[in-house]
Amino acid sequence: MSVADNLDKYVLLIPDCIPVKGATRSSICDLTRHEIVLFNSEYFPLIEHLAADTLGQLLDRVADEEQRDQVIKFVEFLDSHELIIFSDHKEPFPKIEEHWDFPAVIQNAVIDVDTSLHDFEKIFADLDELGCQRRFRGRAAFEAERRRRRVYLERGNQDVRAFRHTVAL
Repeated sequence: MSVADNLDKYVLLIPDCIPVKGATRSSICDLTRHEIVLFNSEYFPLIEHLAADTLGQLLDRVADEEQRDQVIKFVEFLDSHELIIFSDHKEPFPKIEEHWDFPAVIQNAVIDVDTSLHDFEKIFADLDELGCQRRFRGRAAFEAERRRRRVYLERGNQDVRAFRHTVAL
């Protein structure tokens, strides 16, 4: 659909398309498609005002013809990426709640290893019980995890869950 066909409609941002303002470039994160659409930050305020009036009313408020053309091109840009819809109704879609519940008691823990030797078996068991995912940074931590896994396998334990943890150097 062209902009000219939608002058009497409201321009609504799709709820799972989240605008993010940057210093020079901004983006709209399309959560459904796992895409990030970049655009010049000059247009960011326009996103905030799109649904206030119909597209025709919005364009009537832009006095300069060149700016009006830029607004039209930006709306066409948003439409071409399927980030907006043209609606007869001003009411926006219900917003997606921005609250996230982590599925564990704690989200992360930092164990400073350096040259110290800790009771990693107890620490890892406690973290596992809390649902905390493990990641390792540095050679000492990596070696400690490797020793723990070797002992685990030597004891004949074949539980795959013990190896679900990520090791990062």
